[in-house]
Amino acid sequence: MMRILIIGVCITATLASTTDMPTTAHSTKEPNEVDTFKFVYEAHTHKMLLVNEHKCYIFTLSDSEIAGVHTDAGITAIELKLMSRLSTAVLTEVTKDSLNRYVQRSCGHNVAHYYNAVI
Repeated sequence: MMRILIIGVCITATLASTTDMPTTAHSTKEPNEVDTFKFVYEAHTHKMLLVNEHKCYIFTLSDSEIAGVHTDAGITAIELKLMSRLSTAVLTEVTKDSLNRYVQRSCGHNVAHYYNAVI
């Protein structure tokens, strides 16, 4: 009885390993893409910072924007405005040492380039 069971298991294993698997066409996987923007309102200097990877863009806000930055609608409007105008902004690269220490800290330690941005 044991011999029949062992032979049955061996035959099943052999058949399973020799069964042809249907071939399917494999599509190339599209890679994931990630981009991150961080917005920071720096309260000591009243500047709005936009940080992307190793770049920190520093914007001066108007009086009405400074007042509105503390509301959900106000900060969202400012963020959308800055994002839409970043590609056409006049950028001047500045050194980290020339920036206020609060701006330096708010930009983060991974930043390599700092830009004053005028829209």
